[in-house]
Amino acid sequence: MTKNIFNFIVLTAVFCAFSGDVLYAGDEKKDEQEKISAFIQGLAGKYQEERLQCKNELLRIGTPAEEQLVSALESEKFYVRLYSLQILGEIKSAKAVPAIVKILSDSQNQEIKGAAREALMANYGAVKEYLAKNKAAGPGLIKEFDELQKIGYRVELEKCLLELIPENGMPGFYEGQFDGLKKLGRDVLPFLIEMAREEYEFVYIKDDYKKRAATGLAVDSLGMLGDESVIPVLKAVYEDYGLTEGGFGDSAAYALYRLGQKDIVDEWEQDLKNNVDGGINVGNKTSALAILYVRTNQIDKAIAQYESSLPQMNNFFPILGNTYYNLSCLYSTKKDIKKALEYLRLAVENGYDDYEWITMDGDMKPLMKEPEFDEITARIKRSLPGKDDTDKKTTEETEIY
Repeated sequence: MTKNIFNFIVLTAVFCAFSGDVLYAGDEKKDEQEKISAFIQGLAGKYQEERLQCKNELLRIGTPAEEQLVSALESEKFYVRLYSLQILGEIKSAKAVPAIVKILSDSQNQEIKGAAREALMANYGAVKEYLAKNKAAGPGLIKEFDELQKIGYRVELEKCLLELIPENGMPGFYEGQFDGLKKLGRDVLPFLIEMAREEYEFVYIKDDYKKRAATGLAVDSLGMLGDESVIPVLKAVYEDYGLTEGGFGDSAAYALYRLGQKDIVDEWEQDLKNNVDGGINVGNKTSALAILYVRTNQIDKAIAQYESSLPQMNNFFPILGNTYYNLSCLYSTKKDIKKALEYLRLAVENGYDDYEWITMDGDMKPLMKEPEFDEITARIKRSLPGKDDTDKKTTEETEIY
């Protein structure tokens, strides 16, 4: 370490202060606001270690530093502004929202602008209140209104999609899955289209695996929430991927089906009936056809296909459990609770162990009030603490709707 940098020794009651270019251990009796001011000055330190130490101290102080941090947003020093934005976002300062909004609108520096956007996203509850207060006067009152609205739609949309994605990043499908998106209204439709085109810039979801899962859900949702205007988008997605494993082509095909464009799925159905590989590896053609019927809401046909496939699955232990689970879901949607519980028990006995998805799956809701449901799922819950993550089902093993 160079002689220009001093280690911070941060004890419970010890603050650091700034004097000239040197950071030193401060006197406990110093006024807290003076210490905050010293740390804010330290954000402009020559070395990154100095700046980060000051940032961490200000984060530790929290709300009492809020007022000075807001004032620091007007500093001419780049790092003071940058770190102040980050700190205000992390402490979720409502007081800072108007000043951050102004930076988002006026700043020409893209890094500062990006930090302002991140700070607002981190504290979107306060941003919503700010928007509500200013909305009455009309969007023209503040030139940054549209920018905030766009951030808001993205945050709300991504939060809604994230709620549909289990930790393993493999969401299934069930009727009513996108009711939450419907409540957001048609204002989110352009963003769903951006996702489907893979042109969308995520602002809330950080995990790449979940971004991809969200993109797949967005494609699916266009079949529920879109109209004929999204048909060219979905056709383009299908042309890009086809029915290849791991792509979004199948989701696009099912979305098109729901919008009245049934030719792709109808052709795929015929291929499966003729024992031609449809491109999706789900263990055997009968299961693939059953899934097709599930996705096109042909419940009785799906049940018949799944039940006819059971004798073929004696040597496919994980797939057998998934098949029983899907049958449980189908009977649950038909309100045949007895049959649904019977198949759920068989699913667990034959290796189905995705407790998280069971609790998320809308098809399971009619069963959850039944005492037998808790008895059946308790077996999975007991196995969770010692479960090895590597034992989770792969995409090839699982095709849950």
